[in-house]
Amino acid sequence: MIHPFREGNGRTQKIFIEKVADNLGYSLQLEKVDSKKLLEVTIESVNGTGRPLKKVFEEVLVTKHFKSKSDHPQINSKSVTSINIIKNNYDLER
Repeated sequence: MIHPFREGNGRTQKIFIEKVADNLGYSLQLEKVDSKKLLEVTIESVNGTGRPLKKVFEEVLVTKHFKSKSDHPQINSKSVTSINIIKNNYDLER
């Protein structure tokens, strides 16, 4: 966990997570999540388990469709499926 700023840590983390998702070929529709719920699961992920946060991400994760492979050459069809993300857990749980 990092908390480098006096104000704006949550907003900074949200932007970072959205950029990571974008680079992997996904978008997160976080506006669909109640802000209080998102805050609760984020705090819980720091203090306990990442499962509720993972569940929220699974609910708002959308796979992007690229025009061509050259748009994102580092991403292949095996890496841009929500099943692959969920199956591999990517360290969202402790």
